[in-house]
Amino acid sequence: MSSMARVCWSLVLLLTPMLAQVVPPADPLGTLAALPVAPAVSNGQRIVVQEADGSPAAAAIVVFATEDAAEAADRAAAAAGWFLGDEPRMQAHRLAGGSRYRLDERGAVRVPALSGRVLAMHDGRFATARVPHDASGTAPRLLLKLAPVREFEAQVVDAEGAPAAQVLLAAAYSPGGAVTLANRTDAAGRARFRMFSELPKTAVVQLQVPTRQPVAVALPREAPAVVRLQLPVVVPLTVRIGGGLLPGSEVKWFYQQTGGRQFAARPAIGTEAVFPYLEPGVEGNLQVWIDGQLSVVPLPPIAASPAPFEWQPAPKPGRVVLRLLDPKGAPLLRAQLECRWEWKTGGAIHRAVSNAAGWVEVQPPTNVKNKAQLQLLAPAADGLPPSACRIDYRRHGDQTVQLGDVQLAEQPVAIAGVFVDAAGQPVPHVRFRAEHTSFTTAADGSFEMRLPEPVPAELRLHLATQHWYFHDPVARSRSFPAGARQRVVLEPAGRVRFAAAGIPRGAWSDFEFRLEPAGGGGEPLTVDLQLYDQEWLLPGGHWNLVVLHTEQEVHRIADLRIAPGIENHDPRCMEFDWRAFAALVTIRVEDQAGRPSDTAMVRHQFGDRPEIVNSRGTNRGLSHGVVPKDGGTISVRPMDETLPEIELGRITGEHVVRLGSGPRLRVELSTPPRLPPGGELLLLPNEGAEAVPFSAAGAAQVWLAANAGCAPRIVVRVASRQQVVWQAENCQVAAGGRVLPVDGAVVQRAIDLLFPQ
Repeated sequence: MSSMARVCWSLVLLLTPMLAQVVPPADPLGTLAALPVAPAVSNGQRIVVQEADGSPAAAAIVVFATEDAAEAADRAAAAAGWFLGDEPRMQAHRLAGGSRYRLDERGAVRVPALSGRVLAMHDGRFATARVPHDASGTAPRLLLKLAPVREFEAQVVDAEGAPAAQVLLAAAYSPGGAVTLANRTDAAGRARFRMFSELPKTAVVQLQVPTRQPVAVALPREAPAVVRLQLPVVVPLTVRIGGGLLPGSEVKWFYQQTGGRQFAARPAIGTEAVFPYLEPGVEGNLQVWIDGQLSVVPLPPIAASPAPFEWQPAPKPGRVVLRLLDPKGAPLLRAQLECRWEWKTGGAIHRAVSNAAGWVEVQPPTNVKNKAQLQLLAPAADGLPPSACRIDYRRHGDQTVQLGDVQLAEQPVAIAGVFVDAAGQPVPHVRFRAEHTSFTTAADGSFEMRLPEPVPAELRLHLATQHWYFHDPVARSRSFPAGARQRVVLEPAGRVRFAAAGIPRGAWSDFEFRLEPAGGGGEPLTVDLQLYDQEWLLPGGHWNLVVLHTEQEVHRIADLRIAPGIENHDPRCMEFDWRAFAALVTIRVEDQAGRPSDTAMVRHQFGDRPEIVNSRGTNRGLSHGVVPKDGGTISVRPMDETLPEIELGRITGEHVVRLGSGPRLRVELSTPPRLPPGGELLLLPNEGAEAVPFSAAGAAQVWLAANAGCAPRIVVRVASRQQVVWQAENCQVAAGGRVLPVDGAVVQRAIDLLFPQ
């Protein structure tokens, strides 16, 4: 799971106890046990379930559920709110929409090769794991070992030792790590947890309240386990909205501690809320979500007796306020809207959300100085087809334009039809795009596209899935006349096993891939390929595969023959020598405390064309890229606009960047020296700077100030005596940092001369 996914999951666990309203199912474990047995899967991820002693657990119940984004989020939110502190029941409810499979006598079964989660249980013992997507079918078996749940009790007292009620607690696998389970204390200050077994030694229970020093207690491994936590001196803070809201607006409150976690108010939703436990002196800001729009409100450090804090959103100049009605005249509630602006010299597209009463606020682009046309598009909902409306907008300075009720009309059918294969069989669930909108074929291969008027006379359909191509001629996109019912023939892609060793999954690339007809004639076809893939999906035919960078050919695989719909083998694809024309770059981003940070964007310039710049976020502080052999032009832009952008220049290899500071200088000795008794070897980057000790392996690194010179020296300190044993004048350190090798023998001779034994 990515760092962003872990953060989102932690928030779901922490926030949904305040949001859940529906009565939970009585026995989610029993629900899993009552699921019908699904037919066996012949080709998929192999799951093996064992008892703790390694014997097959053939009688265990195994349930697998795919990770459907919307459904998984809904189930996770509901489960976290209903089953506080009870991981087995929470996970069981998350998987209640999955399929149950029967184990064979070896405790093995195959589940679909899709991203999802599997849970095994038998007689009070459990095991669970995430199942990764494996299109190649080559993933090793996934071993689950059943173990009893881990039960423990947490007790919380206030600064005077009295029980503290309604304190949010979180169980995590490591201090400061992702939250695994959350619960609140009762009137006696107690909260119970049931977690899956085999926790690491660093597992902790944390107070989820803003404090200057986070309070966490290590979880003992013996049973029954009891952990005790004490609140520091804390005070409540009341926050409220002073006005300026649309009718029916929803307000969600969070406190974002500086350099720390995010905490929800109680209640989390409302125009007035309370943060009951804040330690005086804590610094942070309010994060206020109003109908899905975030506002960050700076706060002073929490006082010993804080007064209620009232905030009023600043009015937005020229905004449009209206209440949307669906084609039947009912308010359109919580709808994701697409707002298309058109004016004399340009246009823009952005998103908006109607609130719980159907009201929506739309902000015109800054380029709109006088008149414009606004088109609002709403997706299909509650049995109604997609709908739209057009509004003539005239700006009146910074005044709000009140439009009142605006009714949407059904979008007309632009094109309809069915997708079939060469044998005439329908092709279901194919995603394609047209006119900036995505569509998916139904289970019988049929599709119906509705678009706002005016509908163009010709529509170009773009296939959004790599598994299919348009047939004869092969293409990823094709134009069709509007208004007619079309029978569209698709051809399945041929699967080509591929291997390019040494490229991390998710690495970005500046390279393009093109298929040229090997026999001459016909048009070349650009294909979307990734060098880290284990399989390429290519159209059938006889091709030359060309790798290009800045439209220049850098590599070619000639006479590549692809049969559609089957696995194709070509040894040149399994031994792809990408290092002949490319290099790997790895950027490690740290915050100012030296911890991996995902609060920056790594920007890489495409070739030498300054107008094309791509941006990628980091994952656990890492960003990998495949760049031309002579390097890629890289910079790191912090999300905190008060911190400067770091220009690394044209680089390859691994580089470490610390946000808010200058480049890194790393000094590496070829051999660690022998020091006099009580001696310490230190790196001094500049006169008057703080010295940094060398490691046992003979390496030391420092972060220089931005735009500062460097004259590093190595010193030996014995008691109060300090001697320079090596130095370099005017050391140049590029923005991407520098590794400076030093001959350990030279340093050793200086030490022996200055400190004779």
